[in-house]
Formats: sequence, C-alpha cells, structure tokens
Amino acid sequence: MKHLLIFCAVFFVSFVSFSQDKWKSAVTIGSSYYKGNVNNLDLRGEFNVTRKDKMLETSLFGKAIYGKAEKVKNNEEYLGGLKFDLFPQSRLSPFLAGSYFENKFKGYEYQVSGLLGAKWVFFRDSATFDGKKMLSSDFSISAAGQYDYEKYAGKDSTKQKVRVSIRPKFKQRIGQYAYFEHITFVKLNVEKTDDYSIETSTSITVQLIKYLNLKVSHEYDYVNIPPLSTVKKEDHAFITSIIFSF
Repeated sequence: MKHLLIFCAVFFVSFVSFSQDKWKSAVTIGSSYYKGNVNNLDLRGEFNVTRKDKMLETSLFGKAIYGKAEKVKNNEEYLGGLKFDLFPQSRLSPFLAGSYFENKFKGYEYQVSGLLGAKWVFFRDSATFDGKKMLSSDFSISAAGQYDYEKYAGKDSTKQKVRVSIRPKFKQRIGQYAYFEHITFVKLNVEKTDDYSIETSTSITVQLIKYLNLKVSHEYDYVNIPPLSTVKKEDHAFITSIIFSF
C-alpha cells in the first residue's frame, strides 16, 4: 500500500509540473508535543496538492510523523489519501474519498477507508483587503458513509466496519494575514453504537510573507473502544508548523 501511495504522489507531482497554472500545493514541516498513547516531542511533515474549478476539486494529501525518545522510536504514523469534490463552489457538494492510515503505537497495523458523502455550506462570506477579495468566514457540515478495513497491531485477523461520519467546520479570517479554524470529526459504527470516535482540530494560521505561513494548533482524538486493550482512549497533540504554499 505504501508503494501505491508513493506512486500516486509521484504521478501528481509530475502532472502538476505540466499544469502549474491550475494546481495549488502546500508543504508543511513542524513539530508536536503528544500526550496520550505517546508522550514526547516529534517531527511531522505534510503535503497537499489540489486542483479546483467550478466542476471538480481534486486533492491528494499525505502526512508522516516520527518520534524518538532516549534512542527508542515511540511514534511513527503515516496517512495518505485522495479526495474528489463535485461542484466545490456550490452550497451542496458531493464528495468521494479514500485513505490509508497506520500507527502501531495507536494500535493500527493499517486502516484502509472509503467515504461517500456530501458537504453543505451554511454560511460563506468574503472581504476585500488592499483591493484583493478574500474568504472571510465559512461554516459547513459534511456527512458521509464510511467503510473501513482494519488490521490491528500484533493480530493476524482483520475487521471490516461501516460507519457514518459528521464533520462541522468553521473558518474565520482575523484581519488580512491570519485566520482561525476549527474542525470536529465524529465517526459512529452503525452496528455497534458505543464504538465511536471524535477528532478535533483547532488552529490559528498567520501569513509571515508571501507563500510562507506559521500555524499553531491543538488536535484531540478520542476513541471510545480502542483497537487494543493497551491503547489509551485519548490523545492530545500541540503542534507548531511552517507551511510553504506554491
């Protein structure tokens, strides 16, 4: 699966090089302090490649996290995926997405997911700064059906789960060079209602110079039934990152 994700990334980067006027990319490098299943400082890197027009928005994304304490690895996480949004500028936007996740320290040998759903924009407004029109505020809710194929660390068996998910998202610009953003992502197993998880992300992003931003954020993950008995239900991450946009 890793080789497939690498291939997709190379394909997208190659394609972007021939159509740079239609694509936007961002690379994030940062560090985070974890508290929960992992208690340490670690390094992280992320990328996002997006093409957007009135008909379709296509996004390829990936994330890697690595941590070590006293010469012993105590965190290693990989996430990658591809997402398609139909009519992204409309109030109602259907989407299709697939992702791959692994983190043995959180109990997952791997998790392969597919989502089909739609986003409804309740409110969207813009403001003008120095003659340039910018998004000033945005509030939306996404709902989806999700299929997960999971293998847990140290176990030979696999599990298949069908979940429903809801994701409210709020974004508010603070002046010309900064914005606040909050996302809550709730997932519920349709066959076992006490098997649910909650993920939240709260951040402030400030533009330092053109193409360079500073982002400070807090992420909270809660899993009511962890994949392994040795895995804690809660994780906190306090993150500082530099984002290169081009």
